[in-house]
Amino acid sequence: MNNTGKRADPADLVLGHAVDENDAPSADALELEDLLLPMHTGQETAPSPALWEAIEANLDAREDAPGTRTVRPTDGTWEMIAPGVERQMVFIDRDANQGGYYLRFATDAVLPSHSHDHHEHCVVLSGQLRLGRSRFGPGTYHFAERGHDHPPIIAEEEAMVFILGSLSP
Repeated sequence: MNNTGKRADPADLVLGHAVDENDAPSADALELEDLLLPMHTGQETAPSPALWEAIEANLDAREDAPGTRTVRPTDGTWEMIAPGVERQMVFIDRDANQGGYYLRFATDAVLPSHSHDHHEHCVVLSGQLRLGRSRFGPGTYHFAERGHDHPPIIAEEEAMVFILGSLSP
């Protein structure tokens, strides 16, 4: 209802609030409406069965193993950290300045030489990587000691690794 006691015309509503000189919506409401309005199709769309299956699987996993968390490479977002190299954070401990993450390499991608302020633990999950003259394939564990530089990491083919190490570059 508006201030005159009449039901407001839906065209005059912003997030359910009447728009007139006496009841203007907040700037935040208007901004949110601008963001959401292009997504409105006028039709309700049910979530896909795959989405519901993923939600149920996550809920089931939490019930089966309280205090645990499962993250798959297909979950979350990936960020480009070097040409052809993407990272997906799966665990962050800001107090310790450490995290766990996947790195995904395109064929011939190069992760430049770098050092760490913490020890780094790396397990190759798929593909082939080269570090200097050493080659690493699936199942290989690699340890990088804190304070030491290691040479560039080169992907000889598409590859994925899991790393537990420093959050600092």
